[in-house]
Amino acid sequence: MTTAISELMRQRHIEEAMKLDAMGYRALFFLRLRPPSMPDVFLYFTPLKEVKWQGKTFESHPCNITGYRRAGDEEQSRPKFSVANPDGVFTKYAHEGWLDNAEVVRYYVLKDHLEADINSFVKHTWRVSKVVSANRDVVVAELRGATDGQMFIMPPGQYMPPAFPQVSF
Repeated sequence: MTTAISELMRQRHIEEAMKLDAMGYRALFFLRLRPPSMPDVFLYFTPLKEVKWQGKTFESHPCNITGYRRAGDEEQSRPKFSVANPDGVFTKYAHEGWLDNAEVVRYYVLKDHLEADINSFVKHTWRVSKVVSANRDVVVAELRGATDGQMFIMPPGQYMPPAFPQVSF
């Protein structure tokens, strides 16, 4: 009897170990291209297999963000967004200005939340500052934070003492 129970426990342990995944989260990417004098174009990617989440289909397409870091005492990082360029599809977008000031959003979603379609995620948003390179294999764009650059507009508010003691009139 104890042998059967220990065998059952061993089998359950093996099944649970097989469920473990080194990547407990999945990266999902949303691109909002801004073609001149046309409506915005929305693209949904994931570097892994295709997935449906929150009513959107994220297509399997190699893409990645590198060079991202967060620090409170340094200037904002300028990560690079790389996307595969099969048959030069994105080269056209880069040369015609569709990527200028495009919005890039990366969602980190736990694998279990993705499978259960739970709306829980960590979101990072950037703008395309410039296209660094575009060839037939890959397009690389430099990104800026949403509050980084000349296009940032401070929301209206009253920035005065006592809430802001460093302000003087």
